[in-house]
Amino acid sequence: MRTIVHRGGHAMDRDRMHVLVVDDDPVTVRLISRALLNVGADVTAADNAEVALDFVCNGAYDVVVTDWVLPGMSGVDLCREIRSRAGELGRYVYLMLMTARAGKHGLVEAFEAGADDFISKPVDGEEIRVRLLAARRVLSLERRLRFLAEHDPLTSLLNRRTFLQRSETEWERARRYGRALSCVMIDLDRFKAINDCYGHFGGDAVLVNVAGLIRQLCRSSELSGRFGGEEFCVLLPETDRRGALAAAERIRRAIAATPAFFEGQEIRVTASLGVAEASAEMPDLKALINAADRALLDAKRNGRNQVRCFTPPGHAQLPELRANEGQQARHRKAVPAADEAAGVGDAAAVPVAAQPPELSPEVGGMLAPAARPQ
Repeated sequence: MRTIVHRGGHAMDRDRMHVLVVDDDPVTVRLISRALLNVGADVTAADNAEVALDFVCNGAYDVVVTDWVLPGMSGVDLCREIRSRAGELGRYVYLMLMTARAGKHGLVEAFEAGADDFISKPVDGEEIRVRLLAARRVLSLERRLRFLAEHDPLTSLLNRRTFLQRSETEWERARRYGRALSCVMIDLDRFKAINDCYGHFGGDAVLVNVAGLIRQLCRSSELSGRFGGEEFCVLLPETDRRGALAAAERIRRAIAATPAFFEGQEIRVTASLGVAEASAEMPDLKALINAADRALLDAKRNGRNQVRCFTPPGHAQLPELRANEGQQARHRKAVPAADEAAGVGDAAAVPVAAQPPELSPEVGGMLAPAARPQ
């Protein structure tokens, strides 16, 4: 097996096209690589489909240019395999199939296998170049459509459907490897009054401001989404209750301290937050979210603008998280120095709510709207 990597720039980045060339003919590989490098692409080459498939599954390739005839698995079978794994890849890969075969039958078979483009051999470098430009346009549109489908249009956080899908993956990973997983539910206090006072566009300004704060305070490994009208959810992999409490308190403080601005007016808002950690008693992700929601409701009923934690039956209740415990409490991996320095500062104590054993009736994993205070 031979692997060749060419860089079209100083470093790989999301704006650069990442192309995998699959061919056992070194002359063809050099010709294609030269054409691709001329348009600023990063190029990796492999001489068989099995290695190429492994690269695609474990890399971030935008385009695969593959010969039809390869040792072992054929190029057309490689196209089928990549298309069959679209769900696990989580992205669209543009497939270009090269062949010396002529005629309608070859075209039909290539496109039925999932190819996006078909190139006749011998390969012309200029043709490869312009076809890559076409691929770039298609991928740009596909990414835009995917973003619109997966994100809330107002806040640009994950929408509820995508948040739950990705959270299921994290739930399964935590269960499989015995890792901690926590959830934080966030609900803005008396948001209806803001809409009544400033109108819906004023309310939108508040939601966008809060979403920006949540995004800023969450790490790349964490998921954040808009769950409802004024409700947000954050999933924290490899984070226990104590760490999640500290993270939630940071979010609460930021929301209370950072006003939104609308038509020259300053709009201040507070939030109530509920925290829950996955436990052996919880059968699924829905139970974890519902537990965090129970804690959130307890925060609402006990005065709002605070963080409360769900305590599973038979588990010791956490002591209150006071100001000087903030930094020590957030036991989480890869904590940037700036984050550690921030801590929770002079935050007020964070009450912890003991919860009854039974979970409440659910509507899609949440409490019925009628039971929710503002």
